[in-house]
Amino acid sequence: MRPMLWIKEGFRRIGQRRRDAAVRRQEESFLRRQVEEAVAATEPNIRMARGYRDRLMPAVKNALEHCRRLTEEMPGSFDIRPNLWGRDPLVTAYFATADEVRNALETCPALLSRFSRTREQEAYALLTMKTEEKKVFRRVASGERIQTEVPRTSVNFSRHRFTSVYGSLPELEQDLRGRAFHYLLSCALEEMLALKKEERRLEQQSEVLAVKWRLQQSRQQDIGALMDGFEDRRSNGAARRILDEVHQELDSVRSRVDEPSDFLQHLERVLLAPERYLNMTLAAPRLDQMGIKVGENDPHPGNEIPYAVLSFGAENFTRAAVLARVFRKDVVDESGTVRQAPPLSVRRPD
Repeated sequence: MRPMLWIKEGFRRIGQRRRDAAVRRQEESFLRRQVEEAVAATEPNIRMARGYRDRLMPAVKNALEHCRRLTEEMPGSFDIRPNLWGRDPLVTAYFATADEVRNALETCPALLSRFSRTREQEAYALLTMKTEEKKVFRRVASGERIQTEVPRTSVNFSRHRFTSVYGSLPELEQDLRGRAFHYLLSCALEEMLALKKEERRLEQQSEVLAVKWRLQQSRQQDIGALMDGFEDRRSNGAARRILDEVHQELDSVRSRVDEPSDFLQHLERVLLAPERYLNMTLAAPRLDQMGIKVGENDPHPGNEIPYAVLSFGAENFTRAAVLARVFRKDVVDESGTVRQAPPLSVRRPD
């Protein structure tokens, strides 16, 4: 009996090793595809750099892991419905009124498009909002006396937008991971283009200064150089000195965008430090029904209102975000027809 157990255990271990090897092959294949996608989206000439795949695979894996953590830690999903305003502390905090909830749902092009193409009764989306904290004053009761103008902080949410609408939460999370990764690629490409633009600017400046330098050299040999005071119209050595400085700066820029390996290094640097370009912090202030920050020991302790703060480093731009579940009946009217989105001209600008 004991030998049979050993044989079974041996087969089990062999099967497990085979399954692990298959998973590793799938992961490696996926990483290679992502490497090629990253190269195609930024600078295809990176393929001319020796060993570019081996260099980029750890960087791409690091960036993908960063994007995965962002989506997994995103708060939600939360039901967003007009009839929950005043009853659900989250909906009440995110929106000022039930009408604001209704308007955000009924006029969202992404939701209208999704429900017009499917018969789904619900969908998942990313809800983004702008947050603003303000100092306010509230009356606070203290015994028999009423204290006025007690400073408090209010948290307001505005510019609500539903995006990336999908029929299931896993689909939404997958889309957000892909979008986060492509944002990092866009940041890398933007840095490359900025260096190329700077190179062209310095080249043009160098050409102009070279002409001025030749003109200065020529004037030193013309008859004007014999005239008293003529030398005051020139800056001896200034043009040459500036030209040398421009050449040094140009050489420095060219050294960073001269070879395919230079572009590879730029892409690698961005993907190895993705948090510099796209980061997320979690917030959960305790708010009362009026959106005022309160403490746990206050007479009306309120509720913790969770949301993520997405920071786009390259643009110095932030937005609050949560995963939301929305319902067809809140977007489609009772007759079954989809409400029309308002003209673009009347939409509130960001």
